[in-house]
Amino acid sequence: MNDRTEELVRAMLETRSVEAGERSLDVDALVRRGEWVRRRRQLGAITTTAVAAVVVILTATLLVKWNTGTEAIRPVKGHGAPVDLTVVDGEQLRTKDGEVTVPMDLTALGARVTEVRDGWMSLSRTSELSFINASGAVTPIADNIDSYLIDGTGTRIAFTRKGGLAVGVLRDGRVTGLVPTPSAHEAYPVAFVGERVVMMQAGSCCGGDNQQYVEPRFAVWDPPAGGFTPRWTTGVTAVHGPVLDGTRLLATVRQGSVNEDTGCLALLRPSDLSVLAKQCDLGLSAASTYGTLSPSGRYFFDLVVTSGREYGVLMTIGADLGNLTRTDFPTPDEPPTWDDDTALATVNRHLYLWRSGQEPERIQRFANQTDLAPRPFVRD
Repeated sequence: MNDRTEELVRAMLETRSVEAGERSLDVDALVRRGEWVRRRRQLGAITTTAVAAVVVILTATLLVKWNTGTEAIRPVKGHGAPVDLTVVDGEQLRTKDGEVTVPMDLTALGARVTEVRDGWMSLSRTSELSFINASGAVTPIADNIDSYLIDGTGTRIAFTRKGGLAVGVLRDGRVTGLVPTPSAHEAYPVAFVGERVVMMQAGSCCGGDNQQYVEPRFAVWDPPAGGFTPRWTTGVTAVHGPVLDGTRLLATVRQGSVNEDTGCLALLRPSDLSVLAKQCDLGLSAASTYGTLSPSGRYFFDLVVTSGREYGVLMTIGADLGNLTRTDFPTPDEPPTWDDDTALATVNRHLYLWRSGQEPERIQRFANQTDLAPRPFVRD
C-alpha cells in the first residue's frame, strides 16, 4: 500500500467511522491490519481476512476457560491484569501503568516498536532509529537504518544500514560502546548469543539463475574478534535464539534436500552454527514462519502437521530434544507474541493466552495482536 493509497483509504475509513460514531483510532488499526495481511500474502503465508479490532488497554480484564467461558483466573508473576505488554495505539504507548504520547511517525504504519529496559526503541517508516523513555521523551539514535535487534537482556542492540552493521549497549537512552563493521552481504541480525550475533541472509521463492527456491543462510558475527566474514550455513532454515543458558542455539534445519519440507528441531553450536543434536519426527515444516522462542529460552512454539491435521504446539526445551514436553493448541492466525513465558495469539480473531500444560485462556476484551510491542527479555 503506497502513501497515496493509504491516505485515500484512511480518509474513507475516517468518514465512515464518524458516520458510525466510532473512535478515529480504529482507522489506524484497520490500515495496520490491512498492511500486515498484504505482507503475509506476499510471503506466501496463510492468508486471513483483515478485520479491525477496537484497541483497548489490556488491564482489568478477566481470563476465561476455553470451553466454559466463565471461570476467571488471577494474574501470574510478571504479568499485568492479565497482559503486561505495551499497546501501540496511534500516538499512544499504553502500559498497565499508564500511557505516553509520542510523535506519530514513531508509531505509525510501517514503524517497529520494541520494549527495552526503561523505555522503547522505534524504527520509523522513514528509517529513523529512536529511543523513547518512560515519560515519552525521544532521543534520536541513528538514521538510514534497515533493521535492528534487541538482545535477551533488553540492554544490547544490533542494527544494519546500507553497507554496514553495528552492535552497542543501551545506556541512559543512548547507544554506547558502538562496534561498527562494513558489510556488503545484505544480512540482518536475528539472534544474540553472548557477545555473538547471528546474521541472516534472506532466501527467496524463485530467485537465482535456475528460477528455483533459494534457501536463507546464516552466519555468526563475533564483534570482539573483528569484522563480519561470514561462513554461511546450509540446511538451516531458521535460528530462533539461545537456549540452555546460552550454551546452544535453537534452530530449525531441513531434513533431506532443498525440495523436501520436513523440518527438524536442532541445537546448534553458537560459535559456528554446526548441528549438535536434532529431532526430526515432530511434524515441523522446514519453511514454517511461525517458529518463535520465549525470551527465557524455555518454550518454543511452532505449527505441526500430524495425520494431515495442522495445529500449534508449545514445547518445553531441554537438552534432550527427543523427550520434549508439549502442549497442543489450535492453529493461530499469526505467530504468537510473548509475555515472558506466556504466548499470546489470536484464533479466529479472538486473543488467547497459552501456557505450557494449560488450556488456552481467552481475553474477552482485547487489543489487536499486531498492536502489541514485543518485549524480548524477561521482566524482573
